Amino acid sequence: MTPLLPPRSSSLWLDDGADTTYPSLEQDHEVDVAVVGAGITGLSAAVMLKRAGCTVAVLEARHIAAATSGRTTAKISLLQGTRASDIAGTAGAMP
Repeated sequence: MTPLLPPRSSSLWLDDGADTTYPSLEQDHEVDVAVVGAGITGLSAAVMLKRAGCTVAVLEARHIAAATSGRTTAKISLLQGTRASDIAGTAGAMP
C-alpha cells in the first residue's frame, strides 16, 4: 500500500519559511515578568500575563518553537475541557 503522504525529515510547523529569529537585546529592559522559552507553554504564559496587565519579555536562545513545540504532533484545542466534562458527566468522574 502506498502511503498517503511522503515521509518527512523536517517539521511541518518549522517548514513554512516564516522567520522566527529576532535580534539580541542591546540594552536593559524592565518588565514585570520575563518568560524563558518561546515554545507553546512560554508563549501561552506570556499572552495570559500580558492580558492580565503585566509587561512581559519572552527570552529564547534560538528561535520560536525551536525545540519540542516545533517538532510535536500535539493538538491544541479549547474544547478539550468541555469534552472531558461531558465524558465525566456521562461516565462518572475518574478517581
